[in-house]
Amino acid sequence: FNTWDLTESFERASPHYRLSVLAAQYAELLRGSPWTGYTSLEALYELATPLTYELGDDQEVWQFVSLLSRASQIRSWNQ
Repeated sequence: FNTWDLTESFERASPHYRLSVLAAQYAELLRGSPWTGYTSLEALYELATPLTYELGDDQEVWQFVSLLSRASQIRSWNQ
């Protein structure tokens, strides 16, 4: 592992890495973890949406983004 292996920003990281991070953060939000900080479902959705273009053939990505969208809508209805 070298420092030059690090990416300058989350958006420049590989699509599969970003998907893994977003799925983990989503799980933390669902369980009410204090480690999520100020992360919102809307923010996760915005970060996940470009993955549908980058990983377009992967139906699980489409399902995940759709799930984030629905969860965000449900949460906004309950507030």
